[in-house]
Amino acid sequence: MPDSLSLLISVSWVTYLLFAVLLLFLAFFYYRVTIPVVSKLKKYFLGVLRLLILLLLLMLLFDPVLNLTFKSKEVPENYFFIDRSASINFSDGTKREETVKKFISDLFASPLGSVAKVFSFSGDIDTATLTPEKKIPSFDGKLTNFESIFNFIKKNSTGNATITIVSDGVITDGNDPLLLSEKVGFPVFTVAIGDSSAKKDISVDNVAYNEFVIRGSKTPIAPTVSVYGFPESEIGLSLSENGKVIAKKTVSVEKNGTTSVIFDYQPATVGIKKLTVKAEEFPEEINVANNGFPFFINVIDNRKKVLVLSGAPTPDVSFVKNALEGDSSLTVRSMTFDSSPQPLEKDINNSVFDSTGVLFLLNFPSNAVPTDVFNTVLKLISERNVPFFILINQYSSLSGLKKIEPYLPVTIQTGAGTDYEAQPGIAQGIEKDPLFYANTQSDLKDWDNLSPVFVPNLRGVVRPESKVIAWVKINSRVLSDPMIISRNFGNKRSLAIIASDIWKWKLKAKNANLFDDFLFSTAKWLGAVRDKKRFSVRTNKQFYSRNEEVEFIAEVYNESFDPVSDAEVRLNLKTPSGNNSFTLTPTGAGVYIGSYQPQNSGDHSYFATASLDSKPIGTDNGVFNVGDVDIEMVDPYTNASFLRTLCSITNGSFYTGQNYSDLFKELEKYNEKAAKEFKESRSKNLWVNPWLLGFLILLLSTEWFLRKREGMQ
Repeated sequence: MPDSLSLLISVSWVTYLLFAVLLLFLAFFYYRVTIPVVSKLKKYFLGVLRLLILLLLLMLLFDPVLNLTFKSKEVPENYFFIDRSASINFSDGTKREETVKKFISDLFASPLGSVAKVFSFSGDIDTATLTPEKKIPSFDGKLTNFESIFNFIKKNSTGNATITIVSDGVITDGNDPLLLSEKVGFPVFTVAIGDSSAKKDISVDNVAYNEFVIRGSKTPIAPTVSVYGFPESEIGLSLSENGKVIAKKTVSVEKNGTTSVIFDYQPATVGIKKLTVKAEEFPEEINVANNGFPFFINVIDNRKKVLVLSGAPTPDVSFVKNALEGDSSLTVRSMTFDSSPQPLEKDINNSVFDSTGVLFLLNFPSNAVPTDVFNTVLKLISERNVPFFILINQYSSLSGLKKIEPYLPVTIQTGAGTDYEAQPGIAQGIEKDPLFYANTQSDLKDWDNLSPVFVPNLRGVVRPESKVIAWVKINSRVLSDPMIISRNFGNKRSLAIIASDIWKWKLKAKNANLFDDFLFSTAKWLGAVRDKKRFSVRTNKQFYSRNEEVEFIAEVYNESFDPVSDAEVRLNLKTPSGNNSFTLTPTGAGVYIGSYQPQNSGDHSYFATASLDSKPIGTDNGVFNVGDVDIEMVDPYTNASFLRTLCSITNGSFYTGQNYSDLFKELEKYNEKAAKEFKESRSKNLWVNPWLLGFLILLLSTEWFLRKREGMQ
């Protein structure tokens, strides 16, 4: 029903009344005398009918409009979110679980209970609402995510609401919700469950470590330990590798706070290692679940294997080899040919090619290099995409260069003159090149003052995808002929120097390390492309709670590192209870996903393979752990300061589990104050209203029927 209505016409109601009076006299005059004569009662009835008909026709003539007004009130929706994560079970003397259950009972017994929308949450919002009949499930949530609350409100709220969160405030998943809570724009009320005061506890809060460690090298493991309630104590710390204690230390604590210690860790073998820093347990501790901090590191053999292969025993060979051997991350072997098909080095054979990661080709390809060696090198750079450095000079065979030309940074042409001496002229903007990241401006200037080297009667034409590092410079005049050129195309990398006697750059440079640093950077840059894997698999994290779903993400690329979306990715999983295997599902852009629900606690390892048309692309492996870390128990103490801040920035109120009785009254007052009234007006044009026209026709028909019945004309 409308709350109010009004009728408007195109003239004033005074004018309408004047016309109505006139119509009254007209109707009276019309039925003053009738033929045949009828009773006065019938005269009056017929006169009234005629008057109503005339009044309706007059009103329709003046375009009548009926205005209706409807009023409604929108009361805020009251959302309640009950934390059911495992930290609610933490025993701190406040009976957390009982407090939560009592709050729910009191809520449903209050006037708000009939309209409140109550949900439980942990890592996400539980879909089913709580009712007096359907109570909260067990407190076994593995995560606590406040961000999901505000995402839920943004998606489901009608635009006027309050949010009440019953929780200990311990966030173990998702982003900080403070900014999002402000954007939502609704007041947030919180009920803090548990005790926020620190108890007697020792916890390993964090460990600083390198994720990748080189085998045989020392790396620091730096745990941070928090101590409360054990002043002037000595606390033992241990570092274990794969369950075996490998180091122990003792820290002295004078007062409450944090302290740190450093373990020197030196892995002996490669592979993924599970390390754990564990603090000594004291009988008085209220929580021992946070005394250990496990983590994984990947021990790698990062020494890139470099082969220096030369077609002539020139000084450049010994200088380049000696320089590269100065880098501890490289394993350098050499193979030098002269007049014999056997290399000058006695302790090397063709098997060295199988493990070579980077090639340094000096005076190559010369006629002194055996055909089988040349073909092996060609296969390495063409099929295995082994990156290479090449020194092209008078020893290089033009016919051999033409065979490897598709993989060079330049195409080779015969020069028009003779061999000559020249200096390198550094190209503009080269300071941004990765080969010179470590160089200062003075180092770059030293390049312009290097000794001249011998340039062969060959001309290199730079490929479009190549980059000139240095041009040929004669007497301070830079020519258009390149001397040092790099190429980075797909997963193929190469660097060429068209010169000989580059050893002079070592002996006669102002900066004694200039030559060595350039070769170090070259080897590192060339080897970097080999570090990029065409196939990789990882989990979304390394430590999971019990019954938490494990997600696998894989990436597959072809030889040009374009994404491959139609490969077969198979994952073999080794668990404490046995083996399992399944195929990951492609999602596009070379990404594949899969999930696994662990059945047992402990370390899990996986080995994955990728193939396309039954041809292998690559393999990868990894580990993860289930159950060693219960993230809900790492820091289970009530975070009252966070809950207070959340209320403050949203104009809500903070309560505790012992004094929340006024919360329901405050919400009721807020509902009355924040209720919004809405008015809706509707206009109906009666001129075209079928009901009014039908009524008019009914009146006309009634008058006509009565007149005919009485024999009137």
